Amino acid sequence: GISSSLFDATTGKEQLQLLLGQSFFLKDRQVSLIEAEIDTQEQSPISGELRLNVIKDWELSSSFSWDADHNINEANTVSATYLPGNGRLLQLALHSREQTQGLNFDERARSRQSKLSFAMPLKPQWSLLGHWNYNLKEQDTLDANTTLESYLGVEYENCCLQARLINHRFLRQTDNELKPSQQIMLQLQLKGLANFDDNVLSIIERTIPGYNERFGSSNSNIH
Repeated sequence: GISSSLFDATTGKEQLQLLLGQSFFLKDRQVSLIEAEIDTQEQSPISGELRLNVIKDWELSSSFSWDADHNINEANTVSATYLPGNGRLLQLALHSREQTQGLNFDERARSRQSKLSFAMPLKPQWSLLGHWNYNLKEQDTLDANTTLESYLGVEYENCCLQARLINHRFLRQTDNELKPSQQIMLQLQLKGLANFDDNVLSIIERTIPGYNERFGSSNSNIH
């Protein structure tokens, strides 16, 4: 693989980063999924990522994974992240995937989703948190224009206590069918002690990229 970066001559801040990589295999793989054929491809898809930090407090990024042998765009992501510090964060992202049925490259399943994530301080000790994952393309078991996961919540923090409350909506697999589900989740943490519940924080960290860096310097690396 290769990587290249461009830095501002005055501030030293990274303005551009380019990553490209591909793996080559000397022999066939010896492990496969159950009832799946052994993969005999001699090289992996080509993967790459481009990040731009040329606009103050914004990071623009694009990544891809492309199977050149079969012309399959396995994964593509385009995102824009606003991270000015002081706890404020906003990200818009578009994801698309193209998958084959095992090693049958003529049958492909395609998906396209959008994501909106944010963290916004309301008062010195209060913040508003939110996430919305939306399906844009019809699939075998999933209709187009469907919300896959969303939540809206608040976070409170003082010198001794941190609390998070979210209203979480998602799709649950039930009897080979995806059905809407909802749960209201509360997490309380006394600083310096163990959490009462890590599930809320896990959901937030998974769905809001840069959540833990939002009080740091702007334009941290967000993936």
